[in-house]
Amino acid sequence: MDNRIFFKQYVKPYWKSLLLAVILAASGAVLNSASIYSIAPLFKVILNKGGIQMKAGSQEKSVVGKQWEVNAENNKDNTHSKNLHINNIRNIEGIKSKILQMGSNLLMNGGYKSSLIILVFIIAGLRLGYCVVTVFSTYIIVRFDVKVTKLIRDVIFSHMSHFPTSFFNENKTGKVVSNIIMDVQQMMVSYRTSFIGIIQFPLLIAFNVAILLWVDITLTVIALLVLCFQAIIVSKLGKQVKKYSFNKLDAVAEVSSHLHEMIQGIRIVKGFVNEEFTANKFQKKTSKYLRQSFNLWVWKFMVRPINEWFLIVSVCIVMVFGGIAVFENRIAPEKMILFFVLIFSLKSPIEGLLHAFTSYKIATGASEKVFEIFNLEVETDHGKIDLEKESTINMSIENVSFRYSKKAEKALDNVSFSINGGIIGLVGPSGAGKSTLADLMIRFYDPQEGKILINGIDIREISLKSYRNLFGMVTQDTFLFNDTIRTNILFGNPAATEQEVINASKLAYAHGFIIATPDGYDTVVGDRGVRLSGGQRQRLAIARAILKNPAILILDEATSSLDTKSEQIVQKAIDNLIKKRTVIAIAHRLSTLHKADKIIVLEQGRVLAIDNHENLLMQCDKYRELYEIQFGMKS
Repeated sequence: MDNRIFFKQYVKPYWKSLLLAVILAASGAVLNSASIYSIAPLFKVILNKGGIQMKAGSQEKSVVGKQWEVNAENNKDNTHSKNLHINNIRNIEGIKSKILQMGSNLLMNGGYKSSLIILVFIIAGLRLGYCVVTVFSTYIIVRFDVKVTKLIRDVIFSHMSHFPTSFFNENKTGKVVSNIIMDVQQMMVSYRTSFIGIIQFPLLIAFNVAILLWVDITLTVIALLVLCFQAIIVSKLGKQVKKYSFNKLDAVAEVSSHLHEMIQGIRIVKGFVNEEFTANKFQKKTSKYLRQSFNLWVWKFMVRPINEWFLIVSVCIVMVFGGIAVFENRIAPEKMILFFVLIFSLKSPIEGLLHAFTSYKIATGASEKVFEIFNLEVETDHGKIDLEKESTINMSIENVSFRYSKKAEKALDNVSFSINGGIIGLVGPSGAGKSTLADLMIRFYDPQEGKILINGIDIREISLKSYRNLFGMVTQDTFLFNDTIRTNILFGNPAATEQEVINASKLAYAHGFIIATPDGYDTVVGDRGVRLSGGQRQRLAIARAILKNPAILILDEATSSLDTKSEQIVQKAIDNLIKKRTVIAIAHRLSTLHKADKIIVLEQGRVLAIDNHENLLMQCDKYRELYEIQFGMKS
């Protein structure tokens, strides 16, 4: 997604508000220029009262106007068209003189003191009007900024939630978080700054330049030629600003990722006394961020001194030509003063415009990082069939092979078996493919070869949402959100009533310890449920699964990390959970599979044997070996 799509999707809906901001900015530019132009009559009043007599406005000539008049006097036999052109110039000068004379007469009729007071109040009123419209135009832009920032974050989060599981396996959590939070913030802050600048400052510059042209065309052209060189150089700097902005965002993502990992693994860090090692690693990340931030700052900072230098050069050149024009009575002194005031008043809007330009370069760099996420593929979901939860589920795994990447070895190799209800156990040594097979069943991944059928239907023909609604999960590493107990249980069925939540908790043997907590079901469990014991976390996970009421339940050794007492309680809860359901149990401890209707033995991604516990002990060497290792006895 590029900037054009960004403007189309996120800016276009707010075009009315932004148009109002432009109108207000234009009004502000007019008021600002008018307040500056009002300085000329103010100085004229002061200089006239001080004894410096000015020529009447009708006698003032600009450099260009004077030259035309000299040419007209010396070339009386010029063509008719040239005479017309000379007359046009004279007419313009006459109009300017009449306007200035009318204003001068109006002011001087009440005396110089009243004229000064009137002019001061006019200038103050114009500046106040400028401030008011600037505040309102900025308010509109900032309001647009915060709305679009929220919208973009919401869209990215929604899009990211549909990424395949492999994306989250391959990308650091901190980097993903930084993309949603920091990159979007950097992009929108920079866009906001550039929007305000691009709307407001060109108008201020345009009106000031228009007044400069009104005062004297030749001097204005000289000043603008100098500023053109300035614009060329600054445009070159903008490319470097964009480059280092991109690098800075990468560096801050690495810092965020490392910080997130350290917080998540703080027990390991402390347990292995690796605080210093972790701190040193973090310092390397922040050093990289510092370098990139400094590089970005240097290139941004260079804009200001360049702007200052070119402004001084233009003022010096204008001072030479303008001073000569004043000495030769080709321009009035108060006009020359006004010209210098206008030149210096251009400093702020030019700097603002250059800052807006660099901000825009930063914004485009950030937007590339933000919107590149939309180029990533989401989970494939071409299924059109919606399944209802059924009490009887028949699943067939037919010649399934799977590998995590093209270069990786097969995690599953030509696996085939069927499930017709009951309790199914998956056993085998580490790396045999048990968890991979369960992930394929729930469709976290799709097999590269073979297919999986539910009641005779290829699961890829079933809509992803309705298919996954068939499943519930209780894993060994229970995940709880940093929220209340109630919210964590409701994750299984957000539409459930309070009584249904309590009933699920009772079946999971969790209600007792829940009501014993200070806030009951409103108790916050902490990050990943850190405020609860392992057994309590497992019982909440079981309550969550009970509330969902899945047709197929996947148990990934839900009791292996618990002490004996907690295991007994959790096992009772599991017994309530597995009633009248198809259960797929990944077992590391074979003692939990005595009740299984069918056990599938896996090794190196292949199926070695399928049978019940007793028959496998007698017929499968690998199963018997695993059993003897765990129990230290011969069968």
